Amino acid sequence: MSQSVISRIWNRFLETGSAGLRPGQGRRWATTPNEDRYLVLTAPRHRNMNATLLQQHLRSATGTTVSTQTVRNRLHGVGLYLRRPMVCVRLTSRHRHDHRE
Repeated sequence: MSQSVISRIWNRFLETGSAGLRPGQGRRWATTPNEDRYLVLTAPRHRNMNATLLQQHLRSATGTTVSTQTVRNRLHGVGLYLRRPMVCVRLTSRHRHDHRE
């Protein structure tokens, strides 16, 4: 590390008693906590909605425009994952019989 970085950290420690990061650093979130809560409550109610539909739902309800990836990130943060059920051919008794043979 350069001497200026160490000097700046030391001066901050002498002034504030802490050398940690100051609050308010970094990019602001695109959604507020209320909008995040809205997404978390809406997703289980409308289980057939994907991220694009939830994004449009949020825009019509609150006027906030966010990307579909932001919607996914907010839902992943609370443990919800949007998955569409897979469409597949149902197996018949004939299929099971052939498989056993």
